[in-house]
Amino acid sequence: MSSVKKSDNSTATELKLPKSSTNFFVNIFSCVIFFVLIRYFHVVSSGIQPVELYITIVLTVLPQIIFDLTVGREVIHKNYAVSVKPLRDFNPKRVIIKLVGLYATFGFLYFLYWLLPVYKEPFFEVYWFHLRNLMPVIMLAAIPYVAYVDCGMQKPEDSYYHFGRLFLFDFKNTNRRYIIEHIKSWIIKGFFLPLMFGYMLNNINYYNNYNTDKIEDFHAFFDYANNFIFTIDLLFAVIGYVFTLKIFNSQIYSTEPTALGWIVCLIGYQPFWGSLFYGKYFNYDDGYYWGHMLDGDVFWYTIWGSLILALELLYSLATVAFGYRFSNLTYRGIITCGPYALCKHPAYVFKNVSWWLISVPFMPNLGWENALKCSILLLLVNAIYYIRARTEENHLSNYPEYVQYAEYMNEKSIFAWVGRLIPAMRYSKERALASTSGKFCKEFTQRLD
Repeated sequence: MSSVKKSDNSTATELKLPKSSTNFFVNIFSCVIFFVLIRYFHVVSSGIQPVELYITIVLTVLPQIIFDLTVGREVIHKNYAVSVKPLRDFNPKRVIIKLVGLYATFGFLYFLYWLLPVYKEPFFEVYWFHLRNLMPVIMLAAIPYVAYVDCGMQKPEDSYYHFGRLFLFDFKNTNRRYIIEHIKSWIIKGFFLPLMFGYMLNNINYYNNYNTDKIEDFHAFFDYANNFIFTIDLLFAVIGYVFTLKIFNSQIYSTEPTALGWIVCLIGYQPFWGSLFYGKYFNYDDGYYWGHMLDGDVFWYTIWGSLILALELLYSLATVAFGYRFSNLTYRGIITCGPYALCKHPAYVFKNVSWWLISVPFMPNLGWENALKCSILLLLVNAIYYIRARTEENHLSNYPEYVQYAEYMNEKSIFAWVGRLIPAMRYSKERALASTSGKFCKEFTQRLD
């Protein structure tokens, strides 16, 4: 890895941005396909039907799959999880054990969904409907898929193998660390996929049913564009959690190892955020928004609203940059394209700035004391995301490509000047690896290096 230029003017080579695991323009093309298809199916079927939705999602991901299996395999992913040619003969015993592990995983998630009251809420009914439609197909398709992948894997005794061993009571040959990582990975998918899927379908319905003839001023345009932007974000979140597959090299290498990292992530989502943390502790919303502040001033309303949309778009494009490798609390490959070529943690940066412009907590409509209180509360929310970013950096610092990326951003980020003013804001490999996250055992990962 290259080194940074030192202050003593000693010669040092330029830092280079690592190659991204995804191609941003391919992901944008996927996004275009998605919106064309959902509009097409809405017109011809008077609303997108289940089979049409599945076709849309598969065709949306197809350009990314083609890229990964061609250019990506040859140029970016040097250590591919599954070889094109079989590396060994078919092993029916190991495949059966893996299938036991997979089906046991499905049973484990079903048990949690059955047990926890939150999943009985009406919001999740659409998720259960589609899950019931797809589960028989998934369970049947898993048989040839697992058999094929097993023959091409460099390390065939993966987490599914060990989870299957566990359910067959073969504790002696079970690796506990694989089991822990497996459970954590599926809890992440099981928690986020129902949320993101439900939100995405709601946004699709809004997008398809919106009468664009009503867009006669910027106010109407803002509402429409806001929904459109967040639909993009939700789309790539959904496909990220669905297409966690070794055959495309989009598997999870490792999950966040610390309780702190999990807490600061999960509290930002329902049911924890709205009903507890935001509703009871961090509610910086006094009901006065940017639209109230600029009501009647068309020029500044348009400027302010456009800036909010620009920040939201950058936030959404940060999710697009992941392609089908998006996933909270995990590492699935380095992302250095799109907004990630501008700075670290662009989603957090642009989202948090947009909240200040949307809620304008500093405006004293209810007095200066209330403005101060709301501003402090939003700062505390910002602090949660700062801690979230730090725990992610600590985790990812176990991967040389991320260290290279972070050190590059120390010098080349659009916010590099902040690090020069406040050295504590700069990335430090030594500090990251000295943390609890940085010390987690490499055996927890399923990395192929």
